[in-house]
Amino acid sequence: MTDQPKPLKVLHLASEKTWRGGENQIRLLMEGMRAKGHEPFLAADPDSEILLRLGQKFPSIAVPMGRLAWIAAVVKLDRFCRRNGITTIDAHSSKAHDLGLGLVALDRQRKLVVHRRVDYPVGKPNAPFKYRSAMVAKYVAISRAIAKVLESAGIAPERIVTVRSAVEATPHENVNREEARKAMRNLLGLKPGALLFGNTAALSEQKGYGYLMEACSLLRDQGVDFHCVIAGDGPLRDRLEAQRITLQLDHHVSFLGFIKEVPEFLAALDVFVMPSIDEGLGTAALDACHSGCAMIVSDVGGLPEIITHEQSGLLVPPRNPAALAAAMARMARDPALRERLALAATAHVRKEFSVGAMVDGNLAVYQAL
Repeated sequence: MTDQPKPLKVLHLASEKTWRGGENQIRLLMEGMRAKGHEPFLAADPDSEILLRLGQKFPSIAVPMGRLAWIAAVVKLDRFCRRNGITTIDAHSSKAHDLGLGLVALDRQRKLVVHRRVDYPVGKPNAPFKYRSAMVAKYVAISRAIAKVLESAGIAPERIVTVRSAVEATPHENVNREEARKAMRNLLGLKPGALLFGNTAALSEQKGYGYLMEACSLLRDQGVDFHCVIAGDGPLRDRLEAQRITLQLDHHVSFLGFIKEVPEFLAALDVFVMPSIDEGLGTAALDACHSGCAMIVSDVGGLPEIITHEQSGLLVPPRNPAALAAAMARMARDPALRERLALAATAHVRKEFSVGAMVDGNLAVYQAL
């Protein structure tokens, strides 16, 4: 009779204060680890949303994640690891990467895994040296596009594992799309025939909302009956509100701000539009696929791994309002196209982006160390 492998003890370092797609991935991974009999631990900033949400569910430690507090944080985390017998560290951001290197420097028996979730180049002066450090045992890229970015930074391919992000399908399964559409149209005061475009993401430069606004202006001038509804908040809220007024889109674009009921929001949309400038993978797109939306996304980063042009959605070049408007007009005028692409997108995401596969992929990385 063979011995069962010991449960893994993994410390997840999370430095971001806000809650976005990356933080949700950490949640899903920690929950999946625990369900399989392993012991996940969390280290996060005292003022972070992830500590607020997960701090009572998992063994946790609050440490300032600013670079000025690096030495004190490393010392505190070192004691935490020794006390709990933790030898595997998973760093989920750049600042976490810095802390992880410090922990390995104090004990070379520790193994450091670094998650990379963004697809822009490793470009800061010290970043290539940090990324090439032999103290990092493995890099986990959440898309093939990010794996290529890491290789271009000089990291050997054998040190990189691609484990794609995932979202839960369950929250979307029992949402009635017709009722959600009716409720959204009533909220916005729209006639039944208006097509609903939309997105839910932080209002930041990365998400390309300014180009979406310009595309809506072009679409309005073509006489298309539509409304674009945007959920989420962020630093560009005031600028986008001003752009809506300048482009005279008061009757065609609405901002809902932060919402809690994301599945109901997505179910109300006919077409999900994601005009991002860069995107590591795009978990909001995965959610939209689960909800049954037709998809228009930028041809950047990991998004083409979710959407295949003309098969499961439409890909458009980034920063191109004219191309985006053309894709939106095509979707608006062809309901059969919307239905075909939406069904294909949902089937693809359910097969290729399951939470179980994401958890198992990460566990395989830890176990191999």
